[in-house]
Order: sequence, then structure tokens, then C-alpha cells
Amino acid sequence: MRAEEIVDLVVKFAKAHGATDAVSQVKETDWSMIRFSNNGITVSKVLRETSVGVFLFVKEKRAGSVISNISKNAIERAVADAARMARTSPPGGTYAPLPKGRFKYDKRLIKVGKVSAKEGKLPTVVKDAIDSARQAGANRVAGSLVAETTRLTQRSSGGAKGQFKCTTFNLNVRAFADGESTGQFATVVNDVNDLDGREIGRIAGDVARSSLRPEPAQPGAFDVVLGPMTAADLMEEVVGASSAFYVDAGMSFFTDRLNQEMASGRLNLTDDPTDPSSPGAAPFDDEGIPTRTNKIIDSGRLTTYLHNSTTAAKMNVKTTANAGLVIPKPFSVRIDAGTKSIEDLISEVDDGLFITNNWYLRYQNMRAGDFSTILRDGLFRVKGGEISGPVRGLRMTDNLLRILKGIEDIGSKRYWIKWWEVETPVLAPAMLVRGVRFTKPTI
Repeated sequence: MRAEEIVDLVVKFAKAHGATDAVSQVKETDWSMIRFSNNGITVSKVLRETSVGVFLFVKEKRAGSVISNISKNAIERAVADAARMARTSPPGGTYAPLPKGRFKYDKRLIKVGKVSAKEGKLPTVVKDAIDSARQAGANRVAGSLVAETTRLTQRSSGGAKGQFKCTTFNLNVRAFADGESTGQFATVVNDVNDLDGREIGRIAGDVARSSLRPEPAQPGAFDVVLGPMTAADLMEEVVGASSAFYVDAGMSFFTDRLNQEMASGRLNLTDDPTDPSSPGAAPFDDEGIPTRTNKIIDSGRLTTYLHNSTTAAKMNVKTTANAGLVIPKPFSVRIDAGTKSIEDLISEVDDGLFITNNWYLRYQNMRAGDFSTILRDGLFRVKGGEISGPVRGLRMTDNLLRILKGIEDIGSKRYWIKWWEVETPVLAPAMLVRGVRFTKPTI
């Protein structure tokens, strides 16, 4: 069956099994990966996957599933099982019918991303990254390049129906100068011509070389320059906290803080899936509503939560077109750029740190914003406005609200960042933040 037939069939079956509302999605993905290690390509994989998403409401009760068997019998069984689960599940609170009618979508977003020279260019990008990292001082280079083209076909019982195709290229480079001195940089683009393996490899290799022979660091509070990788991770958490689901559940540090000054006036943070150059661009959300630009933090002020129809009805506002049928979600995060280079930002730090990367951000108290994260790869001591040398052995252990208030300046150059620590594409610059707290690892 064609994708268009499948989504129609799911909605038909859902109605027959007593659903008041239903959404179906068919995702057809062509996925290729080049993995490299020890300065050479080790694995090359090509996959094609098709999945069917079934999500339905029985009034305020809801259930869903994703299946890979696209036979008619399997689809009907999945719908029947979801309807049964919905009827027997506890009430989900507010019931908001799915939006009615057919919608017009931005034609620029129906096909996002560009493949040039086909997949034949990808090994060249990998070679450029490896060579550049080694020229910058790395002994060994590893990482991956993933090219993904997805066609999404969607229909809702409200009448919304659409299809779009998107292509992204995600390069992740990890460079090793020795066993302890490493560097990493990752980027995502939707046009292969914008993928500069030389630059990404150079950044990772330079950080690795500069990290040789690190000194033990002492805990305390320091002024810091966050590199784009770390800035992207922290700001993704900030945008995630603006989801109305987490706000309503009391799991967000933005609960009861709408229209308040939550950050430095230097910070502007936007979710914008309407920009065709963004690797997170999309014409509609999971309810079929046309996407829109949502400025979440405007000169430091929290201006909106991210909504689907249910959270919007509960808070008596309009949806922001960020469904997530259960949890509203961002598509494509943009941090407004400043005017200074990373070197300029470092020159404004008298006694502090330059952080290039972090892993494993975890919360001690999500409601308060208390978190901790491991600092990986290059970590550098800054004295008198200059890097004095590499250090090691610190965790960033602080509060995201305090960090937001401490942002003093923002860099001019931005990179689209996405990797397993940053799941939503973030267009991130470097940031200067005052008074960030650090502890020693306990293990």
C-alpha cells in the first residue's frame, strides 16, 4: 500500500473502533551511515525503513503505537489494540478535539534539504574531516556521518492531511591526541554542500592537541565561555522546559513564570521550523497544524510556552503548533548571535574557564533547574583574558535559571549542532556566562 492509503485506512479503522480522534503517520526513511575510526572508514551502512504511527483518543483517554508491519491486518490489529488501551487507561485530563479542516502549508517546506553529487560526496567529507583533524594535531580520529531522507505522510480525523520530505546530514568528529586529550565537534545541515568536513575536523583536532598534559582543576565558581556544543546542550534544555506539558506537570523551572524576566537581556531564543535552511524545518506539527515561529525568550523575558491543542485548551490559549500529541516539543532552536568572536569572549574573562563540550546532563531537581553535567574533551583555564592551559576533573553543577541570568555576552559565529546529547537541532554560538559553579566528580 502507498503511504496515502495507509494513513486513510488507520483513521477509518480508528473511527470504526470508537475513537473520537485519530492521527496516523507513515515515515519512510532512507538512511546511510559512514562510521570511521583509527583514521579510516570502518563501516558503511544503507537502510530503508517504513513505520506506521497510530495515535487515537477516546475522549480524554489516549493511546498510541508504532508498527513496521504495513499489512492491512497488522494495521487493523494495531488500531484495535490502541483503542482497547485507550478505553481502559485512566482519564488524561482535558479533552480537546483535534483541529478541523484542511490546512494550507508553506510550499517551501514540502521538500527540505538538498543532496548534491548524491551520496558519492559523503566519503570525501569524511576524508576531509579526518585529514583536517590530523593536520591540526590529532593522532587518531573517529566519528560518524549520517545522511537521512525521510518522507512523512500524515492524516488526522479532523481533516488535516499533508506530506513532506526532509534530508539532513549529521557529522560527528572525535579527535584523540592521546588517551586523555580529546576534542569533539558535531554539526547538522540539510544541504550536503554546506557540510564542511575540513572545518569540523579542524576544530576537533585543535581542541585535542591543545588538551595535552592537563593539570588537575579545583572546584569553585568561575566565569566561563561556553563553546557552541555546550551552549547548544544547555539551551536545548531551556527550550524543553518551555513545553506546556512539563509546566503543567510541575516538572519545569518555568512553571508559573510566563512573561517574567528569566534570563539576561542579551538572550533571544526562538523555535523556528519555518526556515527552509534549518535542519529541523517542517510544514506541520503532529496535529497537522501549520508550523510557526515562536520566540520563547525575548530579550530575557519568557514570552510563551510550547503548546499542542490539549495543553492550549487547558491553559485557555491557542496552540503554538508544537504537537507532540502528548508532549509539545520544539523543532528547530535558534539562539540569536552577538557580535564577538570566541577569542573576544575569552578576553573578557579574568579568571575562569573555556568549556568546549559536555556529556550526560542530569537533573538533581528538574522543577528547580538544578543539574549536573560531565565536562569532556577540551577544558581550559583562562587567566587575564587568555587561555593558560588545559585542566581536567570538573563537573558543572549549577542551576539553569542562574545560568540564564548570568549570560553576559554571545558570540557571532553559530553552528547547527545535533548529536546524541543534543537531539533537537540548535543554531548555537559561544556564550560568556558569569559565576558558574563547578564541583569535583565523586567517582
